[in-house]
Amino acid sequence: MNDLPSPAGPNKDHPFEVFAYEVVDSTQDTLRELLSRREKGLEDPAKVVWALHQNKGRGRMGQTWTCDSGQGLLASVHLRPALPLDKAPEWGYRLALAVAQAVEAYRPGVQVLLKWPNDWVNGQGRKLGGLLIESQVQGPRLQEALVGFGLNLLQQTFPEELPWATSLLLEQESWAKQSNGTPPAAPVAADLLNVILNAWSWALVPGLEGLPQDDWLQKCKERLWGFGQFCAFDGPEGRCFFEIQGLVSDGGLLVWNPKRDQSLILRHPEYRLLYSQESVNEENIPV
Repeated sequence: MNDLPSPAGPNKDHPFEVFAYEVVDSTQDTLRELLSRREKGLEDPAKVVWALHQNKGRGRMGQTWTCDSGQGLLASVHLRPALPLDKAPEWGYRLALAVAQAVEAYRPGVQVLLKWPNDWVNGQGRKLGGLLIESQVQGPRLQEALVGFGLNLLQQTFPEELPWATSLLLEQESWAKQSNGTPPAAPVAADLLNVILNAWSWALVPGLEGLPQDDWLQKCKERLWGFGQFCAFDGPEGRCFFEIQGLVSDGGLLVWNPKRDQSLILRHPEYRLLYSQESVNEENIPV
């Protein structure tokens, strides 16, 4: 456990309490350890762990999250949605949508799309970040969740193993010019963290009452990367292709088969939408 915690909250911009660290193994694990000491007064307000670097950052399905120190926004948030399980996918999509909207408001001119099921990408499908929700289920309800997220902020290059990555700095050339290169890491991350937490304030209200009353599914569909296009997936029998048609409220992806004579609903992790799509076109898709 890192020994340099510096609590930064409560904050005037949002109702969370932020614990800031230089380095942690994982923001998810550090937050979990903080919550294990609830009897010491760590119950309210909602806790956030923010770090400049993770030694063992992780993503969904056991994947690792790689980010050079100070180049991204790495945080985990404790939320208590107390929602029926059938509303959990909607809740997760709303969190992802709120981040996309917040990032675009923070850096006007940057486009943030949703890549099924849990990533943020630019218009060309290059990864800006990802969302990881680790849930605690009690009976028929999603009672608590640790919501981890990472966003690429200041990287100007990426290693060979991350060919489909980008950053906010790369997406907004004017920002780089105004900053004479790379702006200071911590202030940028702190500013964007406050913007996102403010956008997630509704998630502090337990139950269905906290969910915004809007057409969230349509808003997600409008941001869905690959919508209306044939895309490559890894599936139970290997590489396959489908035309993306939208999302369904229970977390599935609505698609057409290659012949366009049958609609299907894909589930993750049985099907995984690939990043590399440049070679996919309707003419070379096996039918």
